[in-house]
Amino acid sequence: MSDPFRDNTDALLARLVSLMNEKDRLEQERDELKAQLRGDHVDRRPAPAADPRKPWVMLMVQGVPTEFRVPDIKIGRVASATMRIDHPSVARMHAIIEAYTVDNVRIIDLGSPEGTLVNGQRVNIRRLQSGDQIKLGEIEMVVTIRPA
Repeated sequence: MSDPFRDNTDALLARLVSLMNEKDRLEQERDELKAQLRGDHVDRRPAPAADPRKPWVMLMVQGVPTEFRVPDIKIGRVASATMRIDHPSVARMHAIIEAYTVDNVRIIDLGSPEGTLVNGQRVNIRRLQSGDQIKLGEIEMVVTIRPA
């Protein structure tokens, strides 16, 4: 004979898992819509090939350097981010670094709850220079910019 209490518990657990999956999907959709409202395009394609005219941007995170030479460096927890940081204090799509020329590299916060700090100041948009210290949630990094 089946146990009605056990059957009800299994049904509730299945519903909970379903709701958690739906919540994740909705959060990702919300983050993508926020980015689009700010004029940023969030795509799911791999990062574009390096543009030989773009500057190199190196981000040193916890002693590990990562170099980029693409126009947009999307930073967040989502798999489609150019720089994926799997940490709970980092938003799914936290910030984007736009690198046009050596003298025109900027970071844009995408409405993240924890915010984006550059040299200790909370910013929405800020031009970056080599040596600037960036903090996304609890994650700290140092930026180096050099010509192509």
